[in-house]
Amino acid sequence: MLTRGGWLVARSRPAPSSGALSTSRPVLSSGALSTSRPAPSSGALSRSRPVLSSGAQSTSKPDLSSGTQSNSVAWSISGTIPSSTQSTSGTVHSASRAQSTGTVSSTEVQDPCLSDFWMSDLGLFVKDKLILQSTEWINDGIINAAQMILKKQFGSDIAGWQSPQCSKKVSLYKVVLDSMPFIQILNVSQCHWIVVSNMPFKKNNDCVYIYDSLLMTKISDSLVTTVCSFFKCHSTDRLHFDVVNVQRQSNDYDCGVFAIAFAAELAFGRDPASSTWNTATMRCHLLHALEQKFVEPFPKNGQRSLRLGRRIYKSHPVPIHCVCRMPNDPQKGMVECFSCLKWFHISCCIKDEGWNSRRKWKCGECSNLLQSISQQSIQCRYRKC
Repeated sequence: MLTRGGWLVARSRPAPSSGALSTSRPVLSSGALSTSRPAPSSGALSRSRPVLSSGAQSTSKPDLSSGTQSNSVAWSISGTIPSSTQSTSGTVHSASRAQSTGTVSSTEVQDPCLSDFWMSDLGLFVKDKLILQSTEWINDGIINAAQMILKKQFGSDIAGWQSPQCSKKVSLYKVVLDSMPFIQILNVSQCHWIVVSNMPFKKNNDCVYIYDSLLMTKISDSLVTTVCSFFKCHSTDRLHFDVVNVQRQSNDYDCGVFAIAFAAELAFGRDPASSTWNTATMRCHLLHALEQKFVEPFPKNGQRSLRLGRRIYKSHPVPIHCVCRMPNDPQKGMVECFSCLKWFHISCCIKDEGWNSRRKWKCGECSNLLQSISQQSIQCRYRKC
């Protein structure tokens, strides 16, 4: 105990009385001010994450159970959409779309234009129409649609017109004999469209004409195999692949349009080598032809004058063998008939596993011929000729 001025001063800490100031943490009463974080009451301001009410705007991530927006910022209740999320056609191309109830769906919106059908009977989509209106490459869907129209337009007088998808597996092609004309659009190297045909048609013709807007100088083995897989020439043992001197494309994306123009010109009985097309209107003409489902000759700038002998740009003779009328395949063994001296694929003609390559072998035609001669000699001996 200490005395100061007659007063007793104690060193011990007195017990806090009601309303006295104390440094200890007081028990909070109703309406008392405290430095601790109070429990949020109705309408009170809090730094904690609030639960979104109807129409409330928040930068925090709201509860998804109520069906509200799952993006970072919600749009207004009135359903108005910011101009930055609207397209020219009025379709929203963002991750959410405002609905009439004021809530926003988190379903991703895909462009409905590209996935819609343009002409369902031809298998064309809206994206195919946009390709024709732009400078993109012509795809196999447009090529197939044009061939379908030409096939229906000219009937069975001209063979071919088979789907470009058959090139993925050559066995899907239907066989075309050399006794009738054919027109076929093919894709080479998966990046270029050409036309192969035996037109102008001549019976027993040993030529396959290649109409190429880039004027290829070398015939690939894959192209020869593809053509020989559906075109069977039995009149000769040598097939000539002739590249025709036609108009060249002035860009790197119009090969498909030129291929359809070449095919249409051949179908109408005209020679593509003597024509010059107006490249500025070719895509519009093709678009109109697909919409009308009728192909007319493409607009031309004039006629080309070719000197004698200049119609063929390059010629590539290719020997064809066997009953399958295919070229030589290094992966397949071949055998020569000792009678007619023609070469045949072992896999096509010999089914006997015990066949000896050292023995002389005769093809089926020569064997039948020899058998018929033997039967005639037996009959003559029986009749005592």
